[in-house]
Amino acid sequence: MGPLNTYRSLEKTWELSAAWQHASLTVPALFITGTNDVAYHFPGMKEAIENMHTIAPNSNPPILLEGIGHWVQNEASKQVNEALINFLATI
Repeated sequence: MGPLNTYRSLEKTWELSAAWQHASLTVPALFITGTNDVAYHFPGMKEAIENMHTIAPNSNPPILLEGIGHWVQNEASKQVNEALINFLATI
């Protein structure tokens, strides 16, 4: 229910997070998505992923799993686990 209620309170969420509008994510970060994830094809998403390092300077290069959909951890568990292990070994 949590994610559904997040959409219901979107206006309040923006209001509460306004203080961090221009903040950078300074911790190590990793982004993994599938190229068949519908969200990956939202307008501006590919550019946002490509430019992630501008707001998360300690992020690793994004990992795009070819032919994988939204549930990357289920559809490509081996690749996701390998990426996570490699990422964790660097921090």
